Amino acid sequence: MEKDGMMIHRDTIVCANGLRLSVQASRGHDCLPQDMEGPYTHVEVQIMPPEFTDDSERAFSLAWVCRLAEGEYPATTKLLKWLGGGSCNVAYCVPAVSILEVIRENGGAEKGELPAIDLSPDAAKLWGINAADPDGKGRGL
Repeated sequence: MEKDGMMIHRDTIVCANGLRLSVQASRGHDCLPQDMEGPYTHVEVQIMPPEFTDDSERAFSLAWVCRLAEGEYPATTKLLKWLGGGSCNVAYCVPAVSILEVIRENGGAEKGELPAIDLSPDAAKLWGINAADPDGKGRGL
């Protein structure tokens, strides 16, 4: 984590399947609250495809994109739609609890940092998630 007067830059989240998310929140980011401490109900997110080091990883990534298109990753699809389909891969003021669901459906985080996220039931409702049972399988956030 790096800090300057207006911004905190956290290390990129790398999910088990290679998806990378830069999740940022501080005074200089489009987040809520727009402060240096949080907890945050909304964050700024940059979504990045897996990095390729060989053909097998490239093939895996293409398979991931196909599964995404087929609806196997509903929270990730929702986040991608939030980006608006333009050339910019940054989404602003995204409900923070949604990022937890994106990370979960992509195999969990292997490394990286998240800002403090507001896990209250009211914050979860912003994304349409039941905080007591976010995936309908009896597991709380």
